[in-house]
Amino acid sequence: MLFQHRLLEIKVIKCRDIDYETAKKEILGYFKRKGEAWPDEAATDFELDYDLVVKCIESCAALKPGFLSADNA
Repeated sequence: MLFQHRLLEIKVIKCRDIDYETAKKEILGYFKRKGEAWPDEAATDFELDYDLVVKCIESCAALKPGFLSADNA
């Protein structure tokens, strides 16, 4: 009973099955619009697998250093 209220906060997130390049484009646009966001927010908003989102972010950061900084928003 102690954790029952926490169970009500759990969300089931459906993940879309999309390819890496499509996910990367969506995530780039997301960060351009929002400026700052956590990877889990992008994963939830786009219904993407969290690991895929992180992989896309790491790839983009490697290609364009600082792309996630507030200065580039």
